[in-house]
Amino acid sequence: MPKEEVTSKEKQKNTPKLVWDLPIRVFHWLLAILILGSWYTVEIDYEMTNHMRIGYAVLTLLLFRLIWGFVGPKYARFSSFVFGPRETLDYIKYFFSKKRGAYAGHNPLGAIATFVMLSVLIFQGVTGLFATDDFYVYGPFSGWVSGEISFLLTDLHYKSSDILFIIIGIHIAAIFYYVLFKRHNLIKSMLTGRKSNLQSHWESISSSKTMLAIVLMLVCSGAIYALITYANS
Repeated sequence: MPKEEVTSKEKQKNTPKLVWDLPIRVFHWLLAILILGSWYTVEIDYEMTNHMRIGYAVLTLLLFRLIWGFVGPKYARFSSFVFGPRETLDYIKYFFSKKRGAYAGHNPLGAIATFVMLSVLIFQGVTGLFATDDFYVYGPFSGWVSGEISFLLTDLHYKSSDILFIIIGIHIAAIFYYVLFKRHNLIKSMLTGRKSNLQSHWESISSSKTMLAIVLMLVCSGAIYALITYANS
């Protein structure tokens, strides 16, 4: 193969490609801030009114993410990171090597982490709607169920938060593992949306679909607001 052709392919491989759309990046960092705020309002400030408001914001983001997983750009869609057992096992073997891999979007382990975290967050958000301390804190739907069920859901809400922070801890550890051992800066990728050293067959996204995301976020905000208003009526 001519040297010029090799050089051209190498440059193409090292050219950063837009993989993560702007809405998914905003979702990621805003969700991180809200989770931190949720922890702070319970463990430090004990301002439960703000805690509940943050919970509504988290539910809005989660509703947006679920829909975005079907209508967003290629790598935001759930269909782009659903892997079979064999491919997942093969990736686990590769995980402990210094190879960077060829996944433009989520790799198999990242996909599992994403689905688990979304599931736990949805569980947290929904149980929070029914939670109460029977004194000061009353979730908007706590009066719709018996006291026994409300206390059970409150207990599950608190216990699932421990699971959530364990998952977040693993997530952060994995990020630093990639940065320090695999030399793959996932933090930078989630800030810029771009990745380099990708295989030539991995395509960059052509658009972030930002206007669609804005409209969808307004719809999701309205839906959660209507739900809470209806529950409190």
